[in-house]
Amino acid sequence: MTPTSSRDLDGVAQDDGWIGGLNWVRLREAALYGKDAWGQERELVAKLVRDFPELGLLFGRLEAGRARAVRLLAADRQLRQWIHCGPGYPATTAEGDTYRIVLPHNPHRKVLYLTDNPVIAAHSRALRTTSQAGQVRVITTDPADPWRPFQVRQHPDIDGWLDWDQPIVVVFGDTWMHYPGPTEQAVEVIDEWVDQLVDGSYTVSAHLQLPDSEEGVHRAELLASMLASTPIGPLRFRTPAEIESLYPKQQMYDVERGPIQEPDRGTPAPTLLDGWVVDRVGQVTGSRSAGPAPSAYTARTVEVMRYTGYTKMQLRRLAKTGRIPAVKGPMGEYLFDLDEVLQIIETWKDIEFKGRKPPGCLPLHYPDVPVDGTW
Repeated sequence: MTPTSSRDLDGVAQDDGWIGGLNWVRLREAALYGKDAWGQERELVAKLVRDFPELGLLFGRLEAGRARAVRLLAADRQLRQWIHCGPGYPATTAEGDTYRIVLPHNPHRKVLYLTDNPVIAAHSRALRTTSQAGQVRVITTDPADPWRPFQVRQHPDIDGWLDWDQPIVVVFGDTWMHYPGPTEQAVEVIDEWVDQLVDGSYTVSAHLQLPDSEEGVHRAELLASMLASTPIGPLRFRTPAEIESLYPKQQMYDVERGPIQEPDRGTPAPTLLDGWVVDRVGQVTGSRSAGPAPSAYTARTVEVMRYTGYTKMQLRRLAKTGRIPAVKGPMGEYLFDLDEVLQIIETWKDIEFKGRKPPGCLPLHYPDVPVDGTW
């Protein structure tokens, strides 16, 4: 979770930051020209860009990298539980928001947002909503909790909602760029996080890598020193070896880079940012084994009818002919994997759109439940 202000190693806030002090989340909002930034953060951004005009691009690059990593993992339909630490305001990068990437066509997935900012929590509850109840939950944690993962797991609003014996994707984002202690202590905290997860879980995070050019080092030191003189504190630039150490008991993967996303008002496009920001996905392999996977075939015919627009007769015919996978329950009723059915229908729609005949019939009408990313 992105800290809101300068903190000591126990996570105790020296300056709360949400009432009147500067904080990182609103600085990010100002750099991306979001509507929820305050005047003091906008003033600070205006000062910073005089010497560091790439600031907006840097924040855009961080947001874009996180979204790419989430999309990569969201393609695995077996990953149904997600935790996003320090999400920021919902509207800044709405299309790249974790729940908008993860939830469409997957009504059994869940996304938990963790924030120590009550304002962001209120925004999230109001705007990060879905038509399927129980898919999104937002909790406000103690500022120190990101450094105490066991306390996060024991939070009363999480207990029983997430299944910790099944894989979970933890999206840290830029959390570790601001950890107040040395890298060795950050490794210990991440190790505690991993111990709460089962093998097959994933972590997603972005890091600032120490540049290997004289110009890059100068620019990095400039930005770090400018922020160090504010209550926000410095950014943490790390060596490749230090970044690799932040993935204990995990297999580390590099996320394929895409184009840098520019904010609304363009700034010079420096090539050095490509070497600064590294996006990493870690697959947990050395924690503990996952429990037996729950059966995916739990959706009754009436539930699938509501989400797809198929009639009962159509679903029975598709199940009987094997065009849609299903199993028979104790009473002889077909049970479906709703996520799988929705994915199959989207594939059939795409085939029909390309002028070819899909292997199964499409519904005669479409349901009222949106399936375009607004679950």
